[in-house]
Amino acid sequence: MRVRLTLAVAMASSVTALVKPLATRAAVLAQVPKLVDLAAACGWDFYGPDEWTFLADAACDSGWVVEGDDGKLLGCLFRADYERANGLGMMLVSPAARGQGLGKKLMNAGLGAVPADRKACPVILGVATDMGRPMYEKMGYGVTNQITSLRVADASKLKGTMSADVEVDGCCASVDAIAAIDQTATGLDRKRALQTLLDKDGALSAIARDKASGEVVGAAISIVGRDGGRVIGPLLGSHEAALPLVHAVAPEGTATLKAIGAPADILVETLTSAGFEVAVECPSAATRCPENASSTSRSCTRRS
Repeated sequence: MRVRLTLAVAMASSVTALVKPLATRAAVLAQVPKLVDLAAACGWDFYGPDEWTFLADAACDSGWVVEGDDGKLLGCLFRADYERANGLGMMLVSPAARGQGLGKKLMNAGLGAVPADRKACPVILGVATDMGRPMYEKMGYGVTNQITSLRVADASKLKGTMSADVEVDGCCASVDAIAAIDQTATGLDRKRALQTLLDKDGALSAIARDKASGEVVGAAISIVGRDGGRVIGPLLGSHEAALPLVHAVAPEGTATLKAIGAPADILVETLTSAGFEVAVECPSAATRCPENASSTSRSCTRRS
């Protein structure tokens, strides 16, 4: 049962606005022009109409926004529905409305709308920037991983020895095969998001298998970015499979990806040794455990 939201938020301009729920994909899509403007105000000018539409198609059928008196958005938060977890993310607050508790109001709206049968599931925040992290920690979130953004100017010049134990099938990888290894890695059923990626024009995909057993040991997808280069993600599996998979889905030209791990972690080390450069290493994935969750839950960290 969806909770009806009537939370009042005092804005910096002394204007009182409501946290407005977006209950359907159509409602989310109707906000895309305003979301583009909000993202630009927050310094996210790389998040245009295509990116917001993809978000709605891939996972986020619902969310919350706050409008100012002029009709412009002052903040937003979106929810991705997973079978064994609740995803909240894309939290943006306009610089003009910061410091007024709007981010916390939006997060409380998201947490309050978790369906009754999901209350025992972890609530996952995709990334937490340095600016937002203190608020999330106060609300019970804990850091689970660092995310490192990597870039290479010409993927065809990547160096490194290919593992003789891995073979890559780079033609039309099955979404079911990718979804299976993705779920093993993340604990989430993200098949819808993966299918949305595969449906994009110019998408490339690949599966890596152990030569001896035939077992799937990795998978990757890439799409064409706004600059014409390749955006890789997800990149899944063993570090031995990483470089062959990158070659399969980004054979040439610029390539970027976000790797889960710090620069010293073996996957990131493998890619930087091959020629990728670290672009950003500040965001971190975070998870908020429900009160009755086990402290040893595979996807949770809890603060003492």
